[in-house]
Amino acid sequence: EIQYGIPIGPVEWREADYPIINGHLVGLPVGIYAIQVDVFDGCYNAAKGIIYFQVKDLVSPVMKCDDDLNVTLNNFGYAKVYAADIDEGSWDNCELASLEVRRSVPEGCVDLYAEGDLTLEDGVYYTNWAEYIEFSCCDEGADITIELTGTDAAYDPVMEMEMPNENICWMKLKIED
Repeated sequence: EIQYGIPIGPVEWREADYPIINGHLVGLPVGIYAIQVDVFDGCYNAAKGIIYFQVKDLVSPVMKCDDDLNVTLNNFGYAKVYAADIDEGSWDNCELASLEVRRSVPEGCVDLYAEGDLTLEDGVYYTNWAEYIEFSCCDEGADITIELTGTDAAYDPVMEMEMPNENICWMKLKIED
């Protein structure tokens, strides 16, 4: 159990060796830790102390969009593109938990969407974040902005809640028939 960021109750102590590079402890996974410090002076006086600290994942994922993507409508005037199709090697320093995609919608196509399916941001309509995006004949020839977002699995054990980091990459796309 943790109270005010300090473990209370039964605690599991383990010895571990992690390298110190340029004064920084390197390679510790996310979590709460304690370092026991034993110090001695020249007169043989001794003291012992415990320093508690927390390692957090505060680094957002690195997102990479495929800048060579081409989308062509099928014979029925339809195309579906998944987030994985747009991803070109995005990664996270700990764990990339999810990828989602959304797209801009030309003003002439807004009426094709149900209420609640679009968000208006800075005068541009976007679909909601999802696993995939869809295109139709209405999009043909329009410059469409596609955004890919990645969310990591950051968790804060003190707050006992997920505290994910996220990042976005985007690209422009012209739909072909």
